[in-house]
Amino acid sequence: MRALLCATLATGLLLGVAGPALSQGAPCGDPEFRQFDFWIGEWTAYDRETDRTLGHDSVDAIHGGCALLENWTGATGFRGTSLNMFDMAKSRWHQAWTDNQGGVTFLEGAFADGKIVMEGTIADPDAIEHRAVIRITWEPFEEGVRQSGEKSLDGGKSWEADFDILYRPAKAEEETPPAP
Repeated sequence: MRALLCATLATGLLLGVAGPALSQGAPCGDPEFRQFDFWIGEWTAYDRETDRTLGHDSVDAIHGGCALLENWTGATGFRGTSLNMFDMAKSRWHQAWTDNQGGVTFLEGAFADGKIVMEGTIADPDAIEHRAVIRITWEPFEEGVRQSGEKSLDGGKSWEADFDILYRPAKAEEETPPAP
């Protein structure tokens, strides 16, 4: 265990020292890293169909703009966090999500036509091999940001709408207080 910790620290130090020296210009300064910046902010989330408040989302740029950190607080107490990053080598966006109910989801996708679209799989007892394919789309919307989700139970052959959320800028008095 100690050897693994030392190797991890050494790799981090090496990348931290060598990384900027290898980079042309500012780290994460390429336009691709700015594709998801429309999601940065403090948001109140609403169901697009019913306009019911679903919760609060806080999205911040971190590590000098190299990643986005999302912290979700749902109206029912459901909480989650995602780390979103652009992989320059693959020209792909990635999201790693975890929540207070033990959920873990990994998504991958791309920016096209002004939207970020990512796909991944989640456990679902009704799906083939008990894994559903999910597709989530984020796009700037005149009122804020729209996030919509689709799910496929047959490995991506057919899709059904799963959710449709509109993020509107949060007012200070609407922000959800921190958990106890």
